[in-house]
Amino acid sequence: MIKYIAMIFLFILPIYLIKKNYIKVENTLVWLIILFILSILSLNIKLVSTIGNYMGIISPVNFLIFATFLIFLFIILNLLKKINEINDKLEDVIIKKIIVDRKNNKK
Repeated sequence: MIKYIAMIFLFILPIYLIKKNYIKVENTLVWLIILFILSILSLNIKLVSTIGNYMGIISPVNFLIFATFLIFLFIILNLLKKINEINDKLEDVIIKKIIVDRKNNKK
């Protein structure tokens, strides 16, 4: 019973964060997709056991821990990519500002 309540809460939390403008929709889509996959896996232990045995992980709990690690790694890499894009945009703005300042100083 508690896992159903937890899953409902975890699906409502991103929607609340979007509504309050704390987070953007494109950042939440990855979270919701991964959460959906994990919720399906956690409800069907036989499926987790089968996938874990196929990958060489005997315990379903260890497989879920491994999957969670991979998911966090994916999320961190996704955030690093966005940080890099923002850094590139910032560099472009700084370069444009320097060019405009030099043009104004020459005049």
